[in-house]
Amino acid sequence: MTPKRFILFVFLLAGIAAWAQQDDKVIFAVKLNNKWGYMKPNGEYLVAPKYDDAERFYNGFASVKLSNKWGAIDTTGRLAVKFQYDWVLSFGPYGWAQVCIREKFGYIDKTGNLVIPAKYDLNSVFKYGFARVNVGGKYGYIDTTGKIIIALQFCNADLFQENGLARVKVCYEIDRKNTSKYEYNYVDEDITEESGEQYDSTKYGFINRMGKYVINPQFDDAWCFSDGLASVEINNKWGYIDTTGNYIIKPQFDAAWSFINGLAIVKINDKWGFIDLTGKFVIEPKFQAANVFSENGLACVKYHNNWGFIDKTGRFVIEPIYIDAYDFSDGIALVKNDKYKWEGIDKNGNIVIEPIYDHIWSFRKGYAPFLLNNKWGVIDTTGRIIIEPKYDRIEW
Repeated sequence: MTPKRFILFVFLLAGIAAWAQQDDKVIFAVKLNNKWGYMKPNGEYLVAPKYDDAERFYNGFASVKLSNKWGAIDTTGRLAVKFQYDWVLSFGPYGWAQVCIREKFGYIDKTGNLVIPAKYDLNSVFKYGFARVNVGGKYGYIDTTGKIIIALQFCNADLFQENGLARVKVCYEIDRKNTSKYEYNYVDEDITEESGEQYDSTKYGFINRMGKYVINPQFDDAWCFSDGLASVEINNKWGYIDTTGNYIIKPQFDAAWSFINGLAIVKINDKWGFIDLTGKFVIEPKFQAANVFSENGLACVKYHNNWGFIDKTGRFVIEPIYIDAYDFSDGIALVKNDKYKWEGIDKNGNIVIEPIYDHIWSFRKGYAPFLLNNKWGVIDTTGRIIIEPKYDRIEW
């Protein structure tokens, strides 16, 4: 994957992640003999493998590729969007999907008709009535009619959040004719690396849905708001601001993740710990790595080169004895033992999925794809194999 292709993929994937919900129906995308199809949990095919490429189901549709063109099917396997596009992304909450035609992006409805012409270099899903678009290296926002409502002016931009704010990135270059002034200049990171060009400043700020700055661009880096606070970096230290831009927790950390349910993971002196909304450590920084707390109140952490699970007091409930581990999902954590096999454990550390697998993805809605002898299958939370391991890949 080329650097530019990778940047495009990350941009589009980030947009999908902001809204996407897998469907209530459990349907697996399976790859066999270099062809993709779809399978139900009972082992019956919804569509036998015949596609050149395929995506997961989102909002009732899955994008599929055949003879170098993309279309989409619904959950009955019916072709809903004919094979006519260079790329079809997942359908969003408005019932529209992003599509690519000759390297330009637009939007189609569930019948495959263009509702907004393909004229953007990049686009995103719609959220709260807005989508971010890129033309000529500059980002702005459109409404559901395709009208540009916030001018193309940023060198990167996020989707709007529930609080009405969006994180944006601006890039500056000194006006060489008048060094007292800074002038906006877009930075294409891919081109910049190749050309060796240097820009003098990139800053992050936050705008409202009118396109006005609520928090001026002043931060070297920033994350979106969560639990009312956003982590921001200035002079190589991270702190947290509120929606007015005031510091609630002053910059003091080497790294800082977003708050989730009142706790945030932060890094000091190469160790990770947990703080509360006031900035007070509730779990001292002593871990090599840490993940957020799962619904059962346990967090996966790395300590002395092994992974285990702590409670919200920082006490190990499951000792750090694993080479690798995933967070709890559906009541089960997938862990890699010292024999390099994956198994499933419950919240007490008891083995509930036998340690025989080369890999297991996290459970979702009671199912998890697994790898055994270089072939993929699916198990349920009891460890019962519901799809035999004979597939080259399974997406779920």
